[in-house]
Amino acid sequence: MGMKDRRVLALVAGLALVAVSCGLDTVSDPTSTAIIGATTTTEASTSSTTDAVTASTTVPVSQVLVVDGTVLDKKGVGPQLCMFVRDSLPPQCEGLPVVGLNWRDVDWAETAGDTTWADARLIGRFKGGELVLTERPLDRVAPAREQPDYSTPCAEPEGGWIIRNDALATEDDFQRANEYAQRQPEFTGTWFDHLQQPKEFTPLAESSIANFSFTSNLDRHRSEIENLYGGPMCVSEGKRPLAELRDIQDRVFDAIFTPQAEAAGIFAGFGASGSADQFKGVVEVSVMYAGDDAQQWLDEQFGPGMVELHSFLQPYEGPTESEMKPLFPEQEALPVAVWVQGTTYDLRDVPTTAVLVDTSQPPVFLPSGVLAVDPERTLTYTHDDGESVVLGNEVGDFIVSADESRVAWTRVVEPAPPGITELNQATLPDGTITHVHTFQDFDIGEGPNGYARVVTYAGDNIVLATGDGAASAAAVWVLDLAVVIEAEGYGTTDARNSAGNRTVLWQGDGTSSVIVEVRPDGAVGPSGLTVRETIDWLVFQAPTFSPDGSLLALGGTDGEEGPPIVLLTDSAGNEVERSPIVEVTGRNPFVSQFVWQHDATLLVLVGSWSLELTVGDWPDVWGIYQCDLEDTGCHLQQEINFEPDGWNQVGLVRLP
Repeated sequence: MGMKDRRVLALVAGLALVAVSCGLDTVSDPTSTAIIGATTTTEASTSSTTDAVTASTTVPVSQVLVVDGTVLDKKGVGPQLCMFVRDSLPPQCEGLPVVGLNWRDVDWAETAGDTTWADARLIGRFKGGELVLTERPLDRVAPAREQPDYSTPCAEPEGGWIIRNDALATEDDFQRANEYAQRQPEFTGTWFDHLQQPKEFTPLAESSIANFSFTSNLDRHRSEIENLYGGPMCVSEGKRPLAELRDIQDRVFDAIFTPQAEAAGIFAGFGASGSADQFKGVVEVSVMYAGDDAQQWLDEQFGPGMVELHSFLQPYEGPTESEMKPLFPEQEALPVAVWVQGTTYDLRDVPTTAVLVDTSQPPVFLPSGVLAVDPERTLTYTHDDGESVVLGNEVGDFIVSADESRVAWTRVVEPAPPGITELNQATLPDGTITHVHTFQDFDIGEGPNGYARVVTYAGDNIVLATGDGAASAAAVWVLDLAVVIEAEGYGTTDARNSAGNRTVLWQGDGTSSVIVEVRPDGAVGPSGLTVRETIDWLVFQAPTFSPDGSLLALGGTDGEEGPPIVLLTDSAGNEVERSPIVEVTGRNPFVSQFVWQHDATLLVLVGSWSLELTVGDWPDVWGIYQCDLEDTGCHLQQEINFEPDGWNQVGLVRLP
């Protein structure tokens, strides 16, 4: 039979496979051994390496790493990068925590029960035993794997690869020959080289060449095996005895979980695998991360060339999404944070850093901690020392008082219509709940509507927006009286704060804004001029008082095609300054938010659309502008480059 037609395939019967990819592979038995002496595998699970999972100090936090694998998120646990995956439904693993993953960016993910998972390419930095993503996940790139050469090293004998002795050509005969080979101290391995694609019921001796390798005494071993097996066979020289490799493999696995290994740059937590490779004559070890000095350390421990170390996380040198399309192009330092699609970035740092991830709305930073709502709608106050206090669950929205001593939030008990909303207040920083009120009894529009959201504190009371959409009305939650009072004749603007007991509400049909006073008993009355009366067009977007309450900033336009306007009034509503923002690009620009700085400058978040508006489009051109009151101008400070998939996905966050 000629050599040119045969296919070379590895014998896999009883072979323990090396699970160094992150695919959905069945985890092998850690004690299994290939019955023919080929590659043997050892795996260390997370449970056996828990003590080794520590904050590595040897990995440069500035180094960007990449990995192609499976990321799995079980409810209550969080996303994990899996080095080994248990093949079940849903799959299971205990892997490296992944920080900054947003499943909205992984539209190919699968979900079963309480678990979501996907094969993906992850790019990020390895910090304190976590992979902190710096880019959105990409489709996984299947790693190229070097396949061993299973071809037969012996020359083809005269007459071809034929059965030499029919009486010794059964599989039992091969097993006896293989058992003999494995008992020899010089044994390096056994494998099959298939002469043809094996078919059902095809005798082994007719389809394959049995290969046996030893480091020495080849003639003696060839003679012994010929007396045991009569099928096609080859005896060749191997590189290193398999028993020696197995001994090194055991010692390597004792070594890689030590503090000395971690100091050398080896992070073996969350699983490691090792194999004694008969063809290379080396022990191959795969760990979660291996630094530049790790291979040298293993060479010093076990001899040069004895151990090949592979790192699951690899240095990434290709172009990143942020390099090709940076979120903050040509970034300059600004004294503010920006919340974009669940992640908060501190713009004081250049390049910026993500300081908080996975929040469903912009957080509030206070001198002693941070208030944030997670994707599960849990409101938590996290102190600077790391201690956290859960304030509420199923939270709709929240606000903080001007003196930062109180926080109020809503919980929708029953969706509208008719709707029931639970109103809550707690003190800060201890998180003690002081007031709870159930709101459900306003007649708005076509009937009762109990939907409400908190808008702003006004003195000791809280202004509410009640109802939904156009059928809405302003109300005041009077905490001391435990009542909610409708502010008749007023709707609610998107007021961002108050000045004492003064805030801004819509008046009448909602086409003008007026500064109102909220009295202690909850009554609401005008406290200044109607803003609409002082200008030429609608300017009532994001009304925000200066920290001392002396100025009010509002946004709007001179017309649908005109530039956004920043209008400043005094505390009575009289116009002080009008500053068009002429650098805005896109269509239908609007002022989304103001943040006053302590030096009397004003930061403005402006959004617009890049194309003609159609159903399902979202504002996708964003910029931060700075208005200098002495210079009477507003100029672009920072573009924000991202692709939203809904409303309310970007916001400014004031820093303490």
